[in-house]
Amino acid sequence: LEGDLGEIWEFDKQDCVLRCSELWHIQSIEVSEFKKITRQTSFAKGVGLPGRVFKSAQPAWIADVVQDKNFPRASVAAKDGLHGAFGFPILSGSEVLGTISFYSREIRQPDKDLLNMLLSIGSQIGLFIKRKQAEKEIKKMEEALVQTDKLKSLGTITAGVAHEFNLWIDFLVVDLADGPDSVTRISIRAELLALDCIAPKSVVFGYVAWCDRLFV
Repeated sequence: LEGDLGEIWEFDKQDCVLRCSELWHIQSIEVSEFKKITRQTSFAKGVGLPGRVFKSAQPAWIADVVQDKNFPRASVAAKDGLHGAFGFPILSGSEVLGTISFYSREIRQPDKDLLNMLLSIGSQIGLFIKRKQAEKEIKKMEEALVQTDKLKSLGTITAGVAHEFNLWIDFLVVDLADGPDSVTRISIRAELLALDCIAPKSVVFGYVAWCDRLFV
């Protein structure tokens, strides 16, 4: 596609307007004023080249934007030397996702074959955008599921640790009134618990040592 400047307009569903999301141009032209105004401007349906393309869902051609009555940026375009323009919709079925416009420093008459080709290109771009959006949503869902699985795993581990901790505590809690015999039973159970990895050896035998000191 031949053009000295191009722009992409995305539809803001919340405010129901089109906003410029991308703008580029060849290095040999100076269009700073046009770029500045474009970045600051939003179009409702039917207003300007992006708005009329969006409303009709069809390509549009303007031989000279400076002379067009429905081109709000006409004065700035004249200052920066832009004249011919055409735009086409980005389509996903019957839904218009946005528009793409191209501008030239030359006054150009409509090219019907080019407009028909642009309509097809707009549909292909729309399919690509929808596919990327779907992939993004799928990725979010996958990340959410992974996070959920991690939380479930953490809960299972925590519950298991709590159960085992309570188990070995139940084994060790004895009637200390039984005296040294109870310490012997604790020592035997501690050996079994430590061998079975139910509780850390340092914790179990630390408890046993404390019981031993009670009866010294």
